[in-house]
Amino acid sequence: MQKLAWIGVLGAMVMGLTLGCATGELPLELPDVVNTNNQVYPPDVLVPDVAVVDVVTQDVGPGEEVGLDVVEDAVVEDVGPDSVVEDAGPEVSGCVGGCGAREVCENDVCVDACGTAVCGSVTRAGQTAICGACAGGAPCESGVCVDVCAQVGAQCGSMPWGGSSVSCGNCSGATNCFDNRCAEPVGYRQVTAGFNHTCAIRAQGGGVHCWGANDIGQLGNNAAGTDSNAAVYVFNLSTARSVSSHTNHTCVSRDDNQVRCWGLNSRGQLGNGSVVNAPVPVETTNVFTAASIANGGAHTCARNHSGEILCWGANGQGQLGNGEILAGDFNHVKSIVKLNAQDNMGDNLAIALGSAHSCALRSDQTVWCWGFNQVGQVGQSNMVQAYRWPTKITQIEGAISIASGLNHSCAVNQAGQVWCWGEGIRGQLGNGLTARNHVPVRAEMPTRAVRVVAGFNHSCAIDVNRDVYCWGDNGRGQLGAGLAATSRATPIKVSGLSNVLSLSGGYQHTCAVRSNGTAHCWGDNEFGQLGDRSNTMRNVPVAVSVN
Repeated sequence: MQKLAWIGVLGAMVMGLTLGCATGELPLELPDVVNTNNQVYPPDVLVPDVAVVDVVTQDVGPGEEVGLDVVEDAVVEDVGPDSVVEDAGPEVSGCVGGCGAREVCENDVCVDACGTAVCGSVTRAGQTAICGACAGGAPCESGVCVDVCAQVGAQCGSMPWGGSSVSCGNCSGATNCFDNRCAEPVGYRQVTAGFNHTCAIRAQGGGVHCWGANDIGQLGNNAAGTDSNAAVYVFNLSTARSVSSHTNHTCVSRDDNQVRCWGLNSRGQLGNGSVVNAPVPVETTNVFTAASIANGGAHTCARNHSGEILCWGANGQGQLGNGEILAGDFNHVKSIVKLNAQDNMGDNLAIALGSAHSCALRSDQTVWCWGFNQVGQVGQSNMVQAYRWPTKITQIEGAISIASGLNHSCAVNQAGQVWCWGEGIRGQLGNGLTARNHVPVRAEMPTRAVRVVAGFNHSCAIDVNRDVYCWGDNGRGQLGAGLAATSRATPIKVSGLSNVLSLSGGYQHTCAVRSNGTAHCWGDNEFGQLGDRSNTMRNVPVAVSVN
């Protein structure tokens, strides 16, 4: 019996040693077990593993010494971790199997973290719930899907928003999409106002009409020296996609991505390798595929489909954005706008040129300007005379439209606010004051704006209802509100004009095209730039006539 007792003790000791090693390594042949909840248990929590302790306890129970031995063999290292909260808790939690996309687990219960939010995400208790996504790529703001197209009155095409692009669909029937509006394919599609002349693209065929001063061939009809107070056809030009005038030259980008220009060429702004004026359109040479065009005082820039900008013409104030400032340069070689000596400035959505400064709206909806800065045209707080590289205007985010006048510029942001900077002595900044500002100030628009344009010393905006508001110099009635010839430092609604598709400001006149294709102008008319077959100044819009 004594021998048998010793054998039992030795057996218990061996088994106790085996249990102690179980916390380090387990026999590889022990399989995982799946319970009724489809959970997989590792071998160290299998019932047979714990049962061994029970058997040993029964075997050595009668002896005190053996009992002490068993306590040491069944130390916490083996049994304890099998039943601690960290291991066993999830088996009984109400969050077993995970919570829904909109939920997080709190106190073992799945709870909705999104509430009324239908999009975006919410972080709560260190966990992230996904509240959903908006249809059609619409942006999510504060848990709500934003109907961008409705906010800006867009009927078609795409809109920059939140640093991305939102689709607003296609036009139905016979209407065509232009500048996010469905317009009838009749009359005019886009208008641009120069110093004392005006041009507009025909909706059908892309031909161009011009009217007003023609002393240096601004009308492009091969009749330099003869003004016209009614619209005349530009010579041998069709399929124009976009048109731009600023002072006395005009350029178009065509459907074939080529550029044609005419008028004043004293600084090589026509881009044909000459400084001779052109009374008819001439080909701008060595230009990449141009998606859009913009004219300044004596320089011109084109934007390609990749968002790069190519400029030519005068560069005495660094307005070409190529890192050079060349006073007296009359025919500068075309050059890409650069961020610095090495990097081109790409990803541009729009360009706007002033007398000797330039601005661009980029795909991240920031605004960058360069060139002449004597009165704050570049939108920087310091008093640098000229910027030869593009510089970001940090006060403006989420821009959707930009414009440049003689010595000021403006932008519209996603909130429908208009911000302007530069010269403001005529109230053209719209903030109620007649003073210049080197950084943007907010114009006091009474409604939500979607587009902005700038004349020489006045500014105008199209609102979400497609009405027009103007402010600034009104010496010749260019604000269009029927007022006496005095400047106004806050926006006022243009009389009798609705459903505006395109808008442009000149020296002292303003013109618009409506969605039905009709063109209307107001302001100074000394050279027939209103196109109403008269030379009478108008302080309210009048219809343009065609010869």
